[in-house]
Amino acid sequence: MIQEGIKTANYREITKWNEVIQGGIDAEILVLGSSRALVHFDCEYIEKVTGKTCYNLGFDGTSIPLQKLMFDLYLSKNQAPESLIWSLDFHSFTNNSDYYGFDQLVPYQDNEIIQKILDIAAEYGFDELPG
Repeated sequence: MIQEGIKTANYREITKWNEVIQGGIDAEILVLGSSRALVHFDCEYIEKVTGKTCYNLGFDGTSIPLQKLMFDLYLSKNQAPESLIWSLDFHSFTNNSDYYGFDQLVPYQDNEIIQKILDIAAEYGFDELPG
């Protein structure tokens, strides 16, 4: 009951994860990456310029392995995009020990891909998971 209640909260990116897991986004352009992707790519503007639907799946502090799992999660419930914008930088190729924000995924831990994301985050130093 608590996990279902958290899914309705306006906390961090809960709305995003509800949308991804429920499916039906089916964006023609998908943005993937860390916080740089999240804040540097404006899907509203991209849609205006290209005439194509866009969805931003950027997530703070993530490296390629976690971003790939997030992409897998998206693909498990949504059609593959026509175009993928994957924002990469030097930190994309490192294992970050300062993961944060993964607590927002805990209500979805019954999803196999979400559990893999949480396991990787915990393995590389994210130690603030509730429970």
